[in-house]
Amino acid sequence: MKRQAFMRRVLVGMGLVALVASSASADELTYPEEATGEGTSALVAQGQMCRARCCNGHRSDRFWQAPMLCRLWAQGFCKARGSLLTEARFGLVRVWNQYCPVP
Repeated sequence: MKRQAFMRRVLVGMGLVALVASSASADELTYPEEATGEGTSALVAQGQMCRARCCNGHRSDRFWQAPMLCRLWAQGFCKARGSLLTEARFGLVRVWNQYCPVP
């Protein structure tokens, strides 16, 4: 069977989900809980709380898997409320920061 790299969602303790980059063939990874072992190269991202802060004062948070998805969700959250995103944080890391326009 040909081996190729692919992404796989796996459970990582306490119900958290992570993405795993793997070079194993699909039939070698038989259980969703399998996150270690031969063929698994790295955990790409573990779920974190994504926090959005908009220029018009709206704030919210949501659980996301990756910093890029966090930023995209936060921008959409603020846009839907007629505002620009001023800051997005993925866990403790700031993934987007800009100054609000002066009226």
